[in-house]
Amino acid sequence: MTKKGHQITAATFAVTLSVALLMGYVVPPYPQPLPAITALWVFGIMMGASAPDWLEGVSRNSRGRETSRLFKHRTFTHWIPLWLGAAWAIWHYHPFAWYGECFALGFIASGLLHIIVDSCSKSGIPLIWPYGKSRLKLATYRTGSFSEWVFAFIFMAGFAWLSISMLRGVHF
Repeated sequence: MTKKGHQITAATFAVTLSVALLMGYVVPPYPQPLPAITALWVFGIMMGASAPDWLEGVSRNSRGRETSRLFKHRTFTHWIPLWLGAAWAIWHYHPFAWYGECFALGFIASGLLHIIVDSCSKSGIPLIWPYGKSRLKLATYRTGSFSEWVFAFIFMAGFAWLSISMLRGVHF
């Protein structure tokens, strides 16, 4: 998916998480005011929307062309165990103050959403090992095409439905 598509899906995810927090579907383990916690999660979500791509360490020349890359595209930074491990470590060891954890968990959640969405493209994501040949390719859309926007719209509609259901008081 393109950067814009990742940002749009992350924004609808942020709205849905905000509704879940403010309606009491998700109870954070922090005694701080809920609007502050929600704002930090949303900020983390929006900052992490395209993180798996920019964490690849792409260097560009003055003309904007790629000159080098730290990690090959859709390998290490798109590997689900890496992101789940980071979330587990933060949740269990609490290495940051509450506000850092809220931001970091939102960032990681958005990174995972990015990877899940990318798994639906024809290129897929690494399945067992980041540099292995096995990839999860659901092949629902082609990056940069009209099918990508149809897929993004369906994803956003799902988040919108979930948000509306929570606002109506539906218990899952």
